[in-house]
Amino acid sequence: MSIKIRSYTPADFPSVKENLSNAEMYEENWDNEKNLNEKIKRNPDSILVAEEDGKVVGNIFVVEDGWGSWIFRLAVNENRRKEGVGTLLLQSAENLLKKRGIKEVALLIEKKKEHLKDFYGKRGYKSFGDYTLMWHEL
Repeated sequence: MSIKIRSYTPADFPSVKENLSNAEMYEENWDNEKNLNEKIKRNPDSILVAEEDGKVVGNIFVVEDGWGSWIFRLAVNENRRKEGVGTLLLQSAENLLKKRGIKEVALLIEKKKEHLKDFYGKRGYKSFGDYTLMWHEL
C-alpha cells in the first residue's frame, strides 16, 4: 500500500464528498465545498486526506483550539475499507495534534454506527457518558 497522507486541497472535494456520502456521513449544511474551503483557509491542516496513485481514498477532519480537540468525518472509500487506510488517517491526525501539544482527542459516534466503537476501541479510545449532539444555525 503506497498511501500518502497530506492536507486537503479544494480539488479533493469531489472525492471527499463521495467518501463521506458512501459512509453516510455527508451533511450538506456542514460539509459543502464552500465550508470545507473556508475550514482549510483558516487552518490548512484541519482536513487530511489519504491519497494513492493520485486518488483520494480517505479523509479525516481535525478540530483543535489549544484547549480541546476533536476528530470528525473519518471516511474511507468503500472499495478500500479494512486495508488500514482509516488507521493511517487516525494516526496521522493524532500525530498532528501531539505536535501541537494536545494531550487528548475526542470523537462522536452516531447510534446507528455502533460498530465503529470496536474500531476506535482497538485503537485506545474509551467511551464515556451518553450525549446528544445539538446544533443551531446562526
